[in-house]
Amino acid sequence: MRADTDIRADVESELQRDPHIDDSLIAVIVRGDVVTLTGQTGHYGAKWAAEEAAKRVQGVRAIANEIQVKLTDGAMRSDTDLAEAVANALRDGMLTGADRIQCVVQDGIVTLCGDAPSGEQKLAAEKMVRRLRGVTGVLNAITTTTPISATR
Repeated sequence: MRADTDIRADVESELQRDPHIDDSLIAVIVRGDVVTLTGQTGHYGAKWAAEEAAKRVQGVRAIANEIQVKLTDGAMRSDTDLAEAVANALRDGMLTGADRIQCVVQDGIVTLCGDAPSGEQKLAAEKMVRRLRGVTGVLNAITTTTPISATR
């Protein structure tokens, strides 16, 4: 078991390395191999990137991602505009299956539902959406007929 101080230092180092994250706005708390990320970011993609950075650190057993997404005025969109952007991104970015995926947007949180031909397509849809301007959260409720492969 690694010391909490070592895990914290490694998570902070991972956050500093990622150009998508403003690590000055994020605090890292570690207790018993459980990492809590707090603070704020200007877009959902950075919140997700911070979580992924923490996952890369050896000894991290669990993560509580409490980072708040605080959109700047230029990044805000109406739910209608965001729903249209999601639909367009899925249509333009997916090779197959985009017509079987729907989205519901409420307060910037995008819920993806429907079905995808594979687990990889399910993950690809989420990845496309979490980068869109105005997204504050993503719930991926897409079902698949083929499981996600072990190699990601």
